[in-house]
Amino acid sequence: MIKIWVQTRKKDKLTRSVIYETEELSYENFDSVLRDICNSLDIPTPIALSSHKRNFEKFNITKFVKSDFIETVDFDTLILEWVKDKNDKKDDRNKPFTYEDVLKFA
Repeated sequence: MIKIWVQTRKKDKLTRSVIYETEELSYENFDSVLRDICNSLDIPTPIALSSHKRNFEKFNITKFVKSDFIETVDFDTLILEWVKDKNDKKDDRNKPFTYEDVLKFA
C-alpha cells in the first residue's frame, strides 16, 4: 500500500491536506493516480510532465503550480509527497560515505 500526502497551498498556507492510498504507483500509471487524486478532491487535473514524474520518482515529492492547470484553481500549488511507512526499507541516498566506500572508487 502506497500513501501519498496531497496538499494544496495558497500563499504558502496549507488549504487542504489529504492522505491518498493506492495499491501501485509507477511512472506508467502516474497520470491515472493523479486523475483519481484530483477527482477525490474535486479539483481539476493538472498536466503531468515527465519532470513531475521524475521528481516524484527521484525525490518522493512533486509540485504543480497554477500554470500546470488548464482550468482556474483556488490555490497556488498542489504538492504530492510519498509518505514512507516505518516498515519501509530505509533510503540510502542521503547516507554519508564511509572510508570503505571511498576506497571502492579509488
